[in-house]
Amino acid sequence: MNLMVRVVMVILVASLLQQGGRAIAQKSTGRVYGPALSSCGSYTITPPLSDTSIRASYLLWVEGYVSGASTVLSSRESIELADTDPAGIEAWITKYCTDHPLSSLQLAATTLVLELIDHAKKQ
Repeated sequence: MNLMVRVVMVILVASLLQQGGRAIAQKSTGRVYGPALSSCGSYTITPPLSDTSIRASYLLWVEGYVSGASTVLSSRESIELADTDPAGIEAWITKYCTDHPLSSLQLAATTLVLELIDHAKKQ
């Protein structure tokens, strides 16, 4: 199994283990903080961005998650993510969460990272 596949599998397994709200006890995985375990349904029912919107905190968390994943994957594994911006992240997460309301926000963000890896390979 090549290195990229192993990295992606670790990310996916960690995301799936976090799904039920249980902390991951294995020493090789990290902790996730913030709204990661909130459902995509919670994201989609919040009002559009405003100064007091919970949705804004969800989006900022996703942006941080994608940025962190990009930094780690690039520096440790030489895996690049395709370029995007906050509007692209918001549009992608909104569509994903609308289509998968029972998924966690972490799973949505991890799926976005995988999509950005795949898109970068095609460029």
